[in-house]
Amino acid sequence: MFKYNVIPIPNLEFYRKQAKALCKAVAANDLAAISRVQTHLDHSGKRFLLADAQWVIARENGFTNWTKFKAHIESPVTEIGAV
Repeated sequence: MFKYNVIPIPNLEFYRKQAKALCKAVAANDLAAISRVQTHLDHSGKRFLLADAQWVIARENGFTNWTKFKAHIESPVTEIGAV
């Protein structure tokens, strides 16, 4: 019998959890998380908020902000091969 590895398409909840995890990692002074943030945001000395983490997640996925990223994720998926 064959086993298939099905990778689900991440939904908005997936990315929200990623943003929360990034917040916790930054609060714990995780150097990898801080490096991720510094790549996209100059945030030295300021409190790192969930909105900041969402912005970083959006930037890492090629969007200018969380609102545009969220709209893209929530938009209907087009059929394969549709023109």
